[in-house]
Amino acid sequence: RSVMADDSELVGSGSFRIDRRRALEKLKEFQLPDPEMFLLPWIRCAVASGATYVALDLDTSTIKFNGRPFTREEFADPYGCLFEEAAPERARNRQLAYALLATLGRGIQTITVTTGPDRDRLQFTVKSLTEQSLESLPVDPESEGSPVDTVISLEWSFFRLAPFAYRDEEGEFCLPDSVQ
Repeated sequence: RSVMADDSELVGSGSFRIDRRRALEKLKEFQLPDPEMFLLPWIRCAVASGATYVALDLDTSTIKFNGRPFTREEFADPYGCLFEEAAPERARNRQLAYALLATLGRGIQTITVTTGPDRDRLQFTVKSLTEQSLESLPVDPESEGSPVDTVISLEWSFFRLAPFAYRDEEGEFCLPDSVQ
């Protein structure tokens, strides 16, 4: 035991560990005050990437922006920056992590981020906090040399849309055009 300068007495010291998986689950649940705002972190991510435009296509559930593409290293541990001291040069990575968490919290089945120039084009796929993959994409001769955009594609779970589903004359489940 030691006595501090202000007559406080130190009775012990140590450290503790955080269960990363549980912390991410909690962050996913309570990311935004309104879950309907899940696109906001994607827009912040685009701005932090230096984007001069952001395009949202609600028909195809895609978000597209220009700016600095993501790297293999950034996708290796997309949530790691949340457990480090905040640094200005990692602001974009924090927005990516927040965007992934907010989107996973919306019942999205798959998030696919396609990014990078022709020869280094990457596709990062996220299905859950623990299920993700990263692959290099083959060069597409038709798009070679065209502007490089980062494209986020969202695949909604059918069950998320189930309240809107109906059966057609043949008994098949369908979604109204306004929901598809």
